[in-house]
Amino acid sequence: MPGVLFRSPQEFQHAVGSCGAMDLRGQELSFSGLDTSSKMTACLRLLTERGLGGADAFCIRDCCLLEVAHLEALAVALGGRNKNDVKVPGADDENPSVDDDGFGDGFALDIFDKPFETDVESGLTPALTEVPAEAGSASLATTPVEDKQGALRSFTLAGCGSESGPPTDSWSRFWHVLPLTLRRLELRKNWLSDRAVSSLCRAFSEPPACLEELSLGGNNCKDIDRLCRLVCCGSLVELDLSSNHLNDKSLVQLCDALTHSSTALRALDLSWNPRFSSAGILKLAEQLPKTRLHTLCIAGTALCDVGAEALATSLPFCSSFETLCADRTRITDVGARQLLAAARVTHCVRLIVVDEGGEPLRWHRCGPPDIPDCLSKGLVVEAGPYMRCSSPVTK
Repeated sequence: MPGVLFRSPQEFQHAVGSCGAMDLRGQELSFSGLDTSSKMTACLRLLTERGLGGADAFCIRDCCLLEVAHLEALAVALGGRNKNDVKVPGADDENPSVDDDGFGDGFALDIFDKPFETDVESGLTPALTEVPAEAGSASLATTPVEDKQGALRSFTLAGCGSESGPPTDSWSRFWHVLPLTLRRLELRKNWLSDRAVSSLCRAFSEPPACLEELSLGGNNCKDIDRLCRLVCCGSLVELDLSSNHLNDKSLVQLCDALTHSSTALRALDLSWNPRFSSAGILKLAEQLPKTRLHTLCIAGTALCDVGAEALATSLPFCSSFETLCADRTRITDVGARQLLAAARVTHCVRLIVVDEGGEPLRWHRCGPPDIPDCLSKGLVVEAGPYMRCSSPVTK
């Protein structure tokens, strides 16, 4: 997706100039490398004044550590739901600080009722009109097009968290004003707790919310009961839970959701959860033919040959499963060969990544039209009823 990227509030102010609202329809608006709180605050202030310009996607990645004030400003800038239309958990209860799940996420949307304050240390000029319009980026149209509030389809807030970051109540407030038009949400490496994720799932579990892709990699998830309920709602197609604190109990929770009649999940990333062992993966392998999964990544887990054998046994009974990534695990060459043998006889499987001979190996099925391309890349092609080409995995 085309878009514009800003690395400082000066760049952003220079681009928007004194023209009308930005026109970013069909594009992504991105901020990256805002390494101080004052820079982040200044950019968010400009964003609340100028809007998203109808952008399809908005991204904040690898910036300074998030503060409560940043989330409040983002809520104002991104809020696709009118505060009077939002059902706040616990708002009608006698004790609004306790919700029906006992997470204590009740809150009031008071961020709309107070002026937005910003840090003046960013070096911005007081008025946007002091910057000439021609100084803006050539790819950033500044025609006076009305900002389409709530048209956002993708939002990324990644690499901005810390253990001392915003509390759960602040995250809850933020989730409940995100636009319901979101189809993709990436929240990697924000130090989100189980309670914060539970509140997120509650915010997107009711129609007209229709979230399709959710990335929660690199957080602190362990108890994923509420997340499993979101999976069962039937809108999620891709889910990334890599690099969390999930264990075999979490995997059992997930297995129940994967086999639910309403579940539509196609891609699941569970990699780099070292507490996953073959004991938990046995349950997943048993249920795999009953799921709609096309892609499963369990690289970097404690999977051993016992789990590999169980997966190899289940693969031939799968009708739509295509990709398994199981490298960087405890599988020996014996387990790797079992998986590769199962892949050869399972017509739907297109790709298997395992460790063989101490090195990650990528195996994928190819037909006659693919052979010239495979040979041009220096891959080894095995002719036969089901052709195979393999190459070392580059990481």
